[in-house]
Amino acid sequence: MILFNNAAMNALNKNLDGLWAREQVISENLANYETPGYQRKYVTFEQELLNKLSKKGTSFAQRSEEIADIVPEEHTTVSAGLREDGNNVDIEVENIEMARTQLNYSFTVQNLDDYFSRLRTAITGS
Repeated sequence: MILFNNAAMNALNKNLDGLWAREQVISENLANYETPGYQRKYVTFEQELLNKLSKKGTSFAQRSEEIADIVPEEHTTVSAGLREDGNNVDIEVENIEMARTQLNYSFTVQNLDDYFSRLRTAITGS
């Protein structure tokens, strides 16, 4: 049904998928804070999502399909690190990223809730 399969809905869903993946990776980083030699991981997806949303010359249906194909990518930061044991996880940075991710997730869920509230109002008239 077009109400549930459109570019806006797919973008919100993909944003939630990416944020969920990021939260999992941040949790893994925090859990391995004291593991010698552990290298910090991070997730990217926003730039690809933005590129698909701003792509000119494509229909909404085609854009919706392209957005549905986006997969969050996990990367590893390879660096000497701040510590002698080779671990490069900075707990302050991870906590800030976790808070930012959780706020973004909450905002996206609120947007989805608003979308369905508008649909309910349009359907029921109240």
